[in-house]
Amino acid sequence: NFFYVAEDASVNGSCITKTYTMDMKSVVDVITNYNIDLKKGWNMVKIEITETYLDGDRVRPLVTHMSTIQGIPTDAKLMLIEQ
Repeated sequence: NFFYVAEDASVNGSCITKTYTMDMKSVVDVITNYNIDLKKGWNMVKIEITETYLDGDRVRPLVTHMSTIQGIPTDAKLMLIEQ
């Protein structure tokens, strides 16, 4: 993702959100880890899902890492999603 900021900003840490599964029988901790150091102007932030869980018939993110990067990785895959 691309983010524009008018001034330098950073976010470092983790956010843990308890959420119910679709059947309302279990609670899971959804974790997002942040290591973001934005500089004034446009910045690239990589969002990487490192763990998933099965929720009914759907696979959902369990652990996500967000970090600033200096360039597009050579193994990056472009995904276009119709909304």
